Order: sequence, then structure tokens, then C-alpha cells
Amino acid sequence: MAYKVRISAPTKEEARSISDLLIEEKLVSGTLITSGESRYHWDGSIEEQEYFNIHAYTIEDNKDEIIENVEDMHSDETPIIEFIEIEGNKKFLDWVSESVKD
Repeated sequence: MAYKVRISAPTKEEARSISDLLIEEKLVSGTLITSGESRYHWDGSIEEQEYFNIHAYTIEDNKDEIIENVEDMHSDETPIIEFIEIEGNKKFLDWVSESVKD
């Protein structure tokens, strides 16, 4: 089963570091980093800041290792690490499976 992964990061540098690690360890097939305004509840108030989102693709077997690696290097107390099960064309799904380690 293939998954789309979204991971938030508070800085571009942190997003790049996380992205590089996940690609080097063959935990994801590749990444796309986007940014935008984020508003959220934290410690009783509404916070606002720019966040960077890492979008990537992986397989189910890599989910736990992705979570462990991201939590170890992430500066946020509660990082977003989101997995969404996906379907797609065979060539794309084959690329995802072939690009990551089992």
C-alpha cells in the first residue's frame, strides 16, 4: 500500500534537513517542500507563523521509521506527521515502491 506523507517544519532549513534524511535513508521516494501561513491553538492562545510542509510518498512498512526519525530531529513538541493512503497509476505506484526500502 502506498501513502502520501505530510510533515510540517517551522523553518525551511529544518524541512530540508528532514527531507534529506528521509530520501537518503530511502524512507520516501522524493519530496516537495511548500510553505504557507499557519494558524493554530497552542498553550491557550492562537499562534500564527509560516510553516513549511514536506510532501512525500512511501510504503506502509516505512511509517514507523519515518515517525521515529522525524520526532528525533524535529524542533516542535508536537510535529505534524500525517499519512494518507493513496491510489494512483501503476507507473507512479511502482516508482514509489521501487524507490524506497522494504
